[in-house]
Amino acid sequence: MEVWVSGSSEITELAQPTARHACEQLIHSFAWHLDQHSPPERIADLFTIDGIWELPSNELRAEGRDELVRYFGAFSPAIVSRRLCTNVLFELTATDTARASSYFTTFRVDGASGNGPLPVPPVTQVGMYSDQFRCVDGTWLIARRTTSATFVAPMPRVQAVDAVRS
Repeated sequence: MEVWVSGSSEITELAQPTARHACEQLIHSFAWHLDQHSPPERIADLFTIDGIWELPSNELRAEGRDELVRYFGAFSPAIVSRRLCTNVLFELTATDTARASSYFTTFRVDGASGNGPLPVPPVTQVGMYSDQFRCVDGTWLIARRTTSATFVAPMPRVQAVDAVRS
């Protein structure tokens, strides 16, 4: 079994794919839970107790689970969104820490109601997540997520009568 040293911690070759899978799942779970309007506590549980989510360009920052719950709890249920996360670059930095970057594309509309499918909206955001992960008691969690928006467009507003009905 190959072993390499990163910093002062030995990392076995089996640790890399296990950590990569867990951290990639966190990247995708975060997007899925936001899109599904999961309870804000569920989203905050993806972070360490002292976890940080930030969007420096808008001077937004939530630190710790209580602030994360307040921040994610303020999202409007009238917004329908789908986030696509791709191009994940991952590095295991020690046996219990890792980092990754990934691109995200967001489709969002405001004011949706009813049960039918909606017209496909234009892309409203394209950017990058820069993540730091920490393994706590055998579970990988997000320690810090920095969101950088590269492209931003106005969020379309959809009236209920605009929705496509089957």
